[in-house]
Order: sequence, then C-alpha cells, then structure tokens
Amino acid sequence: MKPTRFITLLCAGLVLAGCAAPLPGGVSRADIALFEEGMAQAGCVVTGDKAAAVVEKHTGFGEAKLKEISRYMLEQERLQHEGTGIKLTTGNCADA
Repeated sequence: MKPTRFITLLCAGLVLAGCAAPLPGGVSRADIALFEEGMAQAGCVVTGDKAAAVVEKHTGFGEAKLKEISRYMLEQERLQHEGTGIKLTTGNCADA
C-alpha cells in the first residue's frame, strides 16, 4: 500500500472514531456493557419498576448513574423511547 493511501485511510479512521460522543463523567465502556447486559436480562425493554429493578440489580448502579447511562445511550441511538420506558436496540436486543 502506498504511504499516502495509508495515511488517508488512517486519518479517515481517526475522524470516524472521533464521531462518538465522549462518555459521561464516571461512566466507563465496561459500565455501558454491564448496562446492556442488564437490559437484555430485563427483556430489552424497561417500562416499569420490575424491569428497572432487574437492570439495577445486575449492574449494581444507583439511580443517578443509570439515568446518566440511559441519557447517553439515547443520544447515541442505542436506546429508544418505548411507550413510557426505554428499549435497547443493540447487541442481543437489536432484533427484540
């Protein structure tokens, strides 16, 4: 591969990598993954206290952190509003 082509591809990759919004303070990629696992255990949709308790128990996160993660994932279109709750639209829940 020619050096200029490599540099062009590298720059394009860096631009695309920078498209994702930064994680909220105090939230890691591991936290996001744990939240997604909890959402999957709750059936991919949280519309009430029972399903929310499943996510909270799985993650061990408090209400403030769960809201921050939910807000971030809604902005990233990885969650969507579903009636009065939220639905995970990625991973194991993509087709749910």
